[in-house]
Amino acid sequence: MKIDIKPPKGSSPEFRHYWNLLIVDIKDRPNFCSSHLMQFKVLVDSYVEYDELLGLVKEEGRTLISQTSQGINVKANPNLTQLNRTIAHIKDYSKMLELTLAKDQGMNGEDEEEWS
Repeated sequence: MKIDIKPPKGSSPEFRHYWNLLIVDIKDRPNFCSSHLMQFKVLVDSYVEYDELLGLVKEEGRTLISQTSQGINVKANPNLTQLNRTIAHIKDYSKMLELTLAKDQGMNGEDEEEWS
């Protein structure tokens, strides 16, 4: 059975960009099956979310400063916290789908390969 590897209909241009960029690394694997597409979709969604959050953090800064009746209030930008969670999510799903850099494989006791 042939798996439809096209991005879902109605996807944003950003989503399609990451989908097309990453699908080439997994589409020809002999063990790739249609059930992997759900995990792949979550990974692609995470990359899109990462871009959006990074833009917000760059625009707003790492901290938010506000004036209250108690004085100046400085707190971490909540988008920065979510950005860090999204980065962790990307790492988890990349590992699950075996989309890690070959150079990093040796760090876990596996065969170490050089970048091509």
